[in-house]
Amino acid sequence: MFVCLLTLASLEETARQQLASRPFWRAVFMEFMSTALFVIIGVGSVLSGGELDHSFTPARLLVVGTAFGYAIVVLAYSSAAISGAHFNPAVTFALVLTRKIGIVRGIFYFAAQVCGGIVGAFLIRAAIPQAAQGEGMCCDIYVVRCSNYILRVVFCFNV
Repeated sequence: MFVCLLTLASLEETARQQLASRPFWRAVFMEFMSTALFVIIGVGSVLSGGELDHSFTPARLLVVGTAFGYAIVVLAYSSAAISGAHFNPAVTFALVLTRKIGIVRGIFYFAAQVCGGIVGAFLIRAAIPQAAQGEGMCCDIYVVRCSNYILRVVFCFNV
């Protein structure tokens, strides 16, 4: 019983220290931004690759796959030193279970990743013209231009 109380007290103290530290919040913000950017780049590449007018070709599929690959590499390299570059709540959950990261950090990473995905989806939805949102059809060039504008805003904010 006494050992359990000591463990809970030390866990509470560790949680307070983490919540008060600037690197902790920087890491949580990085998980949020990385997940949001990954959703924007990934979904944007699918939409500009032909999903909206249902004209996927093998070359367009290659572009979509390459965009996803480059996005994960660039985001992983840019955020690995800050937050560990999890991007995925399942990865964060596994790291909490194996005690590679603490419970408090895992909870905040999980929340940041989910919120980042939602914000990324809202931003990509804002980049799609209103006429294409319900129909599933749109001119690719217009979607690419809108997506590029949203990406520029997000990247400028990130820098």
